[in-house]
Amino acid sequence: MSHYNIGDTIRVKATFKDADDALSDPSTVTVTVYEPDGTETDYTLTGGGVQKESTGVYYADITPTQAGIHWYRFSSTGNPALIEEANFFVVPDSF
Repeated sequence: MSHYNIGDTIRVKATFKDADDALSDPSTVTVTVYEPDGTETDYTLTGGGVQKESTGVYYADITPTQAGIHWYRFSSTGNPALIEEANFFVVPDSF
């Protein structure tokens, strides 16, 4: 698990491939971030927050304001449909 500080910008990324293992763009991409206090924040391609890096590669920049484990989920619709989850840890502020 990666460790970060409160206020760091953390880039989370997902790669989308079709059934033939070729990079492919889905119809929609959403990133949901689950913060330690239970708050959920959605970032979308159309609403802002999710960016397309290249065909099939999407990312979101997250700036945490809480210490603890943050989970995030990439989900998409269309072809390819994908759900990918991971987490990162934000250390408590020492000051």
